Amino acid sequence: MIEAAAANYPEVKFAEGDAEDLPFEDGCFDCVACSFGLLHMQHPEKVMEEAYRVLRSGGRWTNLYPHTAESIRRSVPQDKVDFSNAPQNGLEAFLRRINRNTVAAARALTRQYDFSSTKTLADVGCGGAGLALTMIKELPHIKATAIDLPLVAPIAQKIVAEKGATDRVHVLAADLLSGPLPGSYDTVILRGVLQCLSAEEARLAVKNIAAAVNPGGTLFIVAQILDDSRISPLEALGYNLIFINTFDAGESYTEQEHRAWLTEAGFVHIERANFLLPDEHGLMTARKPR
Repeated sequence: MIEAAAANYPEVKFAEGDAEDLPFEDGCFDCVACSFGLLHMQHPEKVMEEAYRVLRSGGRWTNLYPHTAESIRRSVPQDKVDFSNAPQNGLEAFLRRINRNTVAAARALTRQYDFSSTKTLADVGCGGAGLALTMIKELPHIKATAIDLPLVAPIAQKIVAEKGATDRVHVLAADLLSGPLPGSYDTVILRGVLQCLSAEEARLAVKNIAAAVNPGGTLFIVAQILDDSRISPLEALGYNLIFINTFDAGESYTEQEHRAWLTEAGFVHIERANFLLPDEHGLMTARKPR
């Protein structure tokens, strides 16, 4: 990509680097711009910290979202992202990229929680099935079902087949909002889904998932979770900036909002983890009564 850009703009100096660890001295730029980048960063807050570090005093930071005020004023995202109309090869590239972030989060779950009684696991909103694939590798005794929309499921199936895991990961196309989740599972992991839905859709999604959790089973919600003050943690606040500008619905919901949805769906022993996963997502767990 850099070679192509350099050929088109020979007057511009190009450099390869990590946006979370810029290869430049402190205070060496008058302006730092990030065009459509934060959405794809694992740690967007670190990108902004690095931008601040390399700016001179009085320098300016410009990101993808120069229209935030307009997005808020009109209640319409001014830099909307619509994956439903994305080219299939572009969507596949995106899902493969975020799979890399999923691996560390899945491994952290297997180290923090006991899955010895889990035989069947559902990875809901699976994307490229990275979480399901990692879980079966870390936990040889389980079988997983990777579930996502019909647009996404064929890509997940392709990746599962490439990994030679079709005997342990079943891919299922389903719409979480259209009715109860198909199948029944000892453990369901829902990663990065509720934050992309409206509050009412999120409530319905939790209800539909509850129907598929076996009695005594556990639901893990991996998400950007705000404190009830709505001013922390920083990671969840940063994602809200993304949601305002790119999606018609969705936001970092509060702990209390998650608790209300889970309670209404019949879950008990609802807990919020006091740590963030390696991908900077929060975590809530809940159990279905026996």
